[in-house]
Amino acid sequence: MKQFQWITIFSFFIMIFAMPTVYAHGNLEHIMGTVTSISDNSLVIETKKGETKTVEINSSTQYVFKGNPSSLENLKKGMRVVVHAKKSGDKLEAKEVKFGTPAKKHSPSTQP
Repeated sequence: MKQFQWITIFSFFIMIFAMPTVYAHGNLEHIMGTVTSISDNSLVIETKKGETKTVEINSSTQYVFKGNPSSLENLKKGMRVVVHAKKSGDKLEAKEVKFGTPAKKHSPSTQP
C-alpha cells in the first residue's frame, strides 16, 4: 500500500512541475517552415505543407539562433524557422522567431 501512495505522490509532483512546460507558449500559433522573404515589418514563410504564411514582426519580437539570442539582421532567406505568433484578427504577430541553418537544397535526381 505504501508503494501505491509513493507512486501517487510522485505522479502528482510530476504533473505539477510539467504543467508550465506544456503551456509555455499558451495560445500562440506555431509556424514551421522556410523563410522566403524578409522585410522590416514581416516575414513570409513557406510551411512544410507548401502553404505561405505572412507574419508581422516588430520591436518586441525576440529572435533565437541555435538557442542563443539573436536579431533580425542574422535571419536570412532560405533559413528554417519556428515562429510562435499571436493571432490578432486576421494577422499573425511574431512573438518569437527561432532559426537555424538554411534548408538543404535537393538536387534533381538523374534518371537514365
